[in-house]
Amino acid sequence: MGALLLLSTVLTSLSCLVAAASQIGWSQSSQRDGSMIEEFPMTEVQLTPSSSFMQATHLNLQYLLMLNPDQLLYSFRLTANLSTQGAKPYGGWEAPNVELRGHFVGHYLSATAMMFAGTKNESVKKNMDY
Repeated sequence: MGALLLLSTVLTSLSCLVAAASQIGWSQSSQRDGSMIEEFPMTEVQLTPSSSFMQATHLNLQYLLMLNPDQLLYSFRLTANLSTQGAKPYGGWEAPNVELRGHFVGHYLSATAMMFAGTKNESVKKNMDY
């Protein structure tokens, strides 16, 4: 269920981004160096409160906050012979018997870092610093 929600949110965000880019006439000729993409800090972006982007941000935030850091760290702690803090491991890719365990944690760290940069949500920061 969580993966479907995340996928839906990502697809919504991408479609909104494409629509917004076309509305402002974003094209290759509008860039200084001729490239189609120009990097800018997330702090320069302000979302309209009722926009699809803001709705997608809130969905992503809810998803990130429902993940338990102790459960995400379960396999790392187990491998290092540390206490798992009584947490139960996540299943799927994060199950202790799956060779991809721990892979999702990298995505989680990137997502929480980007979410904090865009929202300054202290609960996300707390989970990042956990």
